[in-house]
Amino acid sequence: MHRPLACHPLAALVFVALASTASTRAQQAVAPTEVPEELSGQDWSSIRAAYEAGRNAVRKVDGVYQAHNPGQRWRTRFVDGGFLVTPDTGSWTWGLALERYGFAGHEQDVRKPKEVHADAGRVSYHWDAILEEWYVNDQRGLEHGY
Repeated sequence: MHRPLACHPLAALVFVALASTASTRAQQAVAPTEVPEELSGQDWSSIRAAYEAGRNAVRKVDGVYQAHNPGQRWRTRFVDGGFLVTPDTGSWTWGLALERYGFAGHEQDVRKPKEVHADAGRVSYHWDAILEEWYVNDQRGLEHGY
């Protein structure tokens, strides 16, 4: 059984005023998926895309390309022609590095990429005139391909 709350009339008036102010502020706040009145849907989509790209961008830190992935909660370091992933919390590390490619009996050894490029959330290793390896860090995770 609920008992009625007893309070001073002035306290009730202050509470109502604060609740009204909080409600107005909550209505003014814009959730990330809602389009602000001042913007078109297309403008808001562009802003959200730029925000997400920035959260997953590859940056050079202490001479090494790195990317954080807030959705996956890990950091990727692109080193020695491969990558190492470390979680935001935890002590494990996982990685991958190419050593050779080609058909059986005709493999090409690769140890150091000839060029490394980073742009936005993408890192590319140019191994030779034939092979480019790439990684894309975005909200889905880390994508890898050749």
